[in-house]
Amino acid sequence: MKAKFEESDLARLAKNPIKYKNAEILSKTAVEPKDIAFNLMWIFDEKLDADKLSKKIFAMQEICGNDLKKISFNKNVYDSSAITLNAELKDGAKRTEIYDKDFNLEAVEISQIQKKNKNTYEVKKTKDFKNNIIAKTQNQLFKNWSIPVSELIIKKDNKGNIVYKESSEQSPVKGVMNTKRVYSNGEVKNISEGKISPNGVVMVRKNYESFDGTKTKFEYLNDPQGNKVSKYQITDKNGKVLMNKEQFFDVISENKFISSENDKSYEINVDERKLKIKDLLTNKENKTELNTYLMGDTKALLNILKQVKGDELISMSENVKRIFTTPDDLGASFFNPANKEVTTCDNLYTFVHELGHAKDMKNYDVTSFKTKDATENTKISKDKDLLNILNEERDMFNKNMPETQRNYINYFISNVSNKGKDGGFAEAVAEINAMLNTYNSVDRFSMRSQYLQQYFPKTIASVAEKLN
Repeated sequence: MKAKFEESDLARLAKNPIKYKNAEILSKTAVEPKDIAFNLMWIFDEKLDADKLSKKIFAMQEICGNDLKKISFNKNVYDSSAITLNAELKDGAKRTEIYDKDFNLEAVEISQIQKKNKNTYEVKKTKDFKNNIIAKTQNQLFKNWSIPVSELIIKKDNKGNIVYKESSEQSPVKGVMNTKRVYSNGEVKNISEGKISPNGVVMVRKNYESFDGTKTKFEYLNDPQGNKVSKYQITDKNGKVLMNKEQFFDVISENKFISSENDKSYEINVDERKLKIKDLLTNKENKTELNTYLMGDTKALLNILKQVKGDELISMSENVKRIFTTPDDLGASFFNPANKEVTTCDNLYTFVHELGHAKDMKNYDVTSFKTKDATENTKISKDKDLLNILNEERDMFNKNMPETQRNYINYFISNVSNKGKDGGFAEAVAEINAMLNTYNSVDRFSMRSQYLQQYFPKTIASVAEKLN
């Protein structure tokens, strides 16, 4: 072989003549031997056509020329029958090619790093031949994350005529994109919109339609005093209502609030010592002593609690034993199922996302291997009927959207993220809980929340029934 493999890898490959032959073929490419060996031993079976794959790799090497830094191949994380080639260039640029099982080219994505006014951006240009889509996205890069800045999707028909252009850009409201679709006949559809009025009222409107015709309408108003109104409705293509939620949150005083959702209303009283929620229909009261319940920056936690609706606070008191604060780093927020504790930053959307995990694992007991196994299937995210709905919408999304757009929600739908194909559903359940409480107010999650809300409405409506 041209490339030098580890002796241990050669020994393993030698046990399978077909894989050894494939390694021999691929060793002539620029793919590193350790990557070849790993993929052949653990990712691909004997059906891999190494001859065709090597030709595609050589072609990519020729396109990249002397700028090539590294090249690799793997199964596509959204379609296990497809193969993804990745090339890293010396200037930080990347080229990705996706082939179907017969090595027909499905898509090409080119990523470049650009600097402007001391800021760093990643610009991706995609040609999706399978769906006749051209896409361009721009994300601002930070140390540990990125923030979507803009997106343009051009959809064409089979004759090359433009069907519509869909553009997204950051709105004045954090975490919300202004998205509109312009059809070839001049019709304009506002899909997502965020505004802040001169007197400080936050307004969010979303008008979505998924690939099977399911429609979502979401409206949200929040004034500077903290009063909120939201309407969230999902209907199928025939007009059948799948979910309908109307919420009001009224600030009575600094420590007293009234929240309502449809026919349920609650009076909320909260101060440094105690949280008290009264069901105004049944007069039943729920009380939580906060002295040992809130840990860390109690002022920040109280600020969050004063924004949460009554039924969510009752669920919190039942499913969460203590709440801790973390520095303003969203990645450090989490729910610990072992001790039923939430750690959160000072952000409402993030907090109710973690409460979603607590609901999902309400009856999940990790105190021993025996109880863990016995209670695993009590999770909402393990419900087979819900998973079937998710998989139907995931298949439609993966079939119709380019790789870049899939990557925005890979946290929920990737075959390899979060412990396998269905592992991301636990995160989706938590995110749906956040959506049912408020709008996304985190810039880096703007496209993630938008695509989940837009293209997974039946999943959202079905999960909402379980979360209630």
